[in-house]
Amino acid sequence: MGTDSQAEGRRGLALDGALAVAATGAGVLALALGDEGGTTAGVASYLLVVVAGAALLARRHQPVLVLGVVAVARVLVTVESEGDAALVLAVAIALFTVAGGGNRQRRLVIAVSVAVVLGAATAAAGPDDFLPEVLGEWAILLLPVAVADAVRSRADRVRDLIE
Repeated sequence: MGTDSQAEGRRGLALDGALAVAATGAGVLALALGDEGGTTAGVASYLLVVVAGAALLARRHQPVLVLGVVAVARVLVTVESEGDAALVLAVAIALFTVAGGGNRQRRLVIAVSVAVVLGAATAAAGPDDFLPEVLGEWAILLLPVAVADAVRSRADRVRDLIE
């Protein structure tokens, strides 16, 4: 492995570490602050936030698996503590990673499918009205998919212009 690829690998690992720490910190903070209803999170919710954050470290090597782990953790945290905001950042990072890499059509189908199912599951587990909740979840979850696809399309166009 050359020096450039080693430096790129270290930058990628540093970025993944920073994203994992940010997602974990945001999740812990969201659980600690709770919601207006005074629902308190249990130890299991905090552990799930840590597991989901740690999973992000593998996002470049196993993006679909990481998305699965983070999505399941989000549903479980929502059911356990109604902390539906706790893993929004982790899910967004995982969705962005899946939607932006590999076979474009396959990855977009996976990301959109997970976002739709996760949005419905999270909305169903919440105490509020289902329809407004699911529409809000879908808007939040499909945003990183759209951004990843736009970034990828732009990079493809730039690459085509250079070649």
